[in-house]
Amino acid sequence: MSSLFAAADYIPTTPTGIIGYALLYLLGASFLSGADAGNMSKTFSWQFRLAAALRTPILVFVVVPMSFVLNTYRNIRTFIRAKQRLSTDSKQAWADHEKRVQIVVSEVSSWDKAGRKQKMRTARPNWSSMSTKLGSNKGDAHRINVGHLNHILEIDEKNMTITAEPGVNMGDITNVLLPRKLALLCQVEMEALTIGGLSMGLGMETNSHVIGWFQETVIQFEIVTAECPPRVLKVTRESDPDIFYSLPHSVGTLGFLTSVKVRLTYTKPYVRMKYIMTKTPQELCDTMTRLGEGIEEKAPQFLEATAYSKTPLWYSVGKCATRQQELIANSLITSTSGTSPSTSNISKPYWRTDMTRTKRLSHSNTTTIDSRALSSGRLKT
Repeated sequence: MSSLFAAADYIPTTPTGIIGYALLYLLGASFLSGADAGNMSKTFSWQFRLAAALRTPILVFVVVPMSFVLNTYRNIRTFIRAKQRLSTDSKQAWADHEKRVQIVVSEVSSWDKAGRKQKMRTARPNWSSMSTKLGSNKGDAHRINVGHLNHILEIDEKNMTITAEPGVNMGDITNVLLPRKLALLCQVEMEALTIGGLSMGLGMETNSHVIGWFQETVIQFEIVTAECPPRVLKVTRESDPDIFYSLPHSVGTLGFLTSVKVRLTYTKPYVRMKYIMTKTPQELCDTMTRLGEGIEEKAPQFLEATAYSKTPLWYSVGKCATRQQELIANSLITSTSGTSPSTSNISKPYWRTDMTRTKRLSHSNTTTIDSRALSSGRLKT
C-alpha cells in the first residue's frame, strides 16, 4: 500500500507537469519507433544507422516544427507583399527588380575578372532544393547569390500572365492568384517547387494533357549571361527562338534566370468530379487516350488515373463549375460496357475553392476541401 502512495507522488497534478510527462512519453515513443534501425545491414555507416534510429524524433521535434514556421513565414511574407503591390507603383516594382538583378550581374562580373577559374553555380543550399543529397557539391564552385530573387513582379489580368522571380514557389503563387479567381495554366501540385526550377528544369512534376509540360506555358525568360561583360536578356519565341526553346532543357547552364512570365487561366468556385471505373488495363489506356487527346469530345480540364489493384482501375474527370446545382451528380459510374450508373453510397464530392476555410456544404454525401486541392496537379486545361 505504501508503494502505491509513493507512486502517486510521481503523478503530475499541475498543467506544466502533465504537459511535461506527455512530451516525455511522446519522446520515448518516438525513439522506440525507430528502434528497428538496429537491424539494418552493417554495410551502412554507423552515422547512417544512427540517423535512421533517430528519424522519428527528428521529424517530430525538429523537421515538422521548422517546416511549420517556414511555411507560416512565407504565407505572411506573401500576404504583405501582395498588399504592397496594391499600394506601390508598378514602375517601382520593376525598378526594385532591376536592382536585385544587378547584384547577380555584379557577381558574374567578379567571376569574370577573377579569371573564370571555377564553374559558376547558384548559392542555393541543397537543403532548400528538391534534392535527396545530404551534402553539397558546390564547394569548389563560384557561387552566385540568387536567394533574393523571390518576388512576384506583375499579375497582368488583361493579358492573363504572371511575371515572377525564380525563387517564388507554387504555394506563393497559388495564395496570390486564387483570391483573383486565377490559376496557372499548368498547375503544379507541390507547393515547395519554384517557378524557376519548373521553367528551366523541364517542369516534370506535373504536366497537362492539353498544354504539355510547364515550360510550354512560358512566354518570356529573363536571364543573366556569362559573357564579358554579362548581359541581361529577355528572351521570347520571337526575339530568339533558339535560346527560348533551349532554356527549359538547359537546367540553368545557359544563364542565371532572373524572372519568368507564364500564362494564366480563370478558375471558378467549384470543381465537379466524376470517378469512373474500368475493368481492364487496356480499357483504361484506351479511355485515357480518347479523353486526353479529345478524339470524340473536347478534352476535360481535369484528367487523372488511379490504380489500387490490377483490376478494377479508375479514372477521374472534372471541370470547373459555378453553381451548386450543377455539381450534384453521381460520382461513381461503372465501366462504359453498358451497365447502369451505380447508386453506391460513395461520396459525391465537389470542391469549393475557398482559400480561407474548409466547410461542409449542405448537400448530403458531399465533401469539400480547401482551395489548395486546385493546386494539387489537377488543373490541366
